[in-house]
Amino acid sequence: MEISAKIITKFLRKIAMDDKQSLTDCLLDFTKDGLQVNTISTTNLVGVSGTLFASAFKSYDSIGKVGFSDFSKVIRVFDRFGGDVTMKKEGNLFNIKGDNKNVSVELMDEKFFDYKPLPSIDYDLSFTIKDTELADIFKDVKMNSDATMIISTMTDKVMFSNTGKYKFETFIKAPAMIEGTRAEFGASLIDATIRLEGDLLMQIKADFPLFVTEKSDVNIINVMCAPFVSKDEK
Repeated sequence: MEISAKIITKFLRKIAMDDKQSLTDCLLDFTKDGLQVNTISTTNLVGVSGTLFASAFKSYDSIGKVGFSDFSKVIRVFDRFGGDVTMKKEGNLFNIKGDNKNVSVELMDEKFFDYKPLPSIDYDLSFTIKDTELADIFKDVKMNSDATMIISTMTDKVMFSNTGKYKFETFIKAPAMIEGTRAEFGASLIDATIRLEGDLLMQIKADFPLFVTEKSDVNIINVMCAPFVSKDEK
């Protein structure tokens, strides 16, 4: 298989998430449709599924499943290459080769992984938000310590607000949006979606996980983030 090191590194970083939601281990499945991932964060607060389309590869083989431990370092290994890389599974090793260097990475037995596809939920409402708008909202929230983020639907718009000392309110246009749905999320939402790009589709339903989708010419990534539950509600 052959692909741009930049493309596969960026995809894996998005799947891996950030900070407290970062993956430690990850099972990659090279199916006929492309490189697929179904995983859950170590905190069990976020589920992620994604496909790096076979068409994103310059040459592609459906070699099946390969498991990695210390996943953040595996991503750093891919990032050590410029240009295109070729990949091949040989026994318990995954070989990556560039123009002037190569590396062999030991694999983790797939029996240690027990990931399931994201559950199917019928969402009531959806809207689109740009990655730049979401990043700006996250910066507002981070002005506080341990703040939660509240998403409230209004007529033709959605309001993002937060708890804490500095209570921001940001309004996103959402044509045909209906007023009355409210959902609250912790820092896990930031950690899970901070690296997503482009126009992001958000699907929301009161008391259910938020569903966020990035879709581009090379991949699709779905993130399902559990709502915030206060200690008093547990």
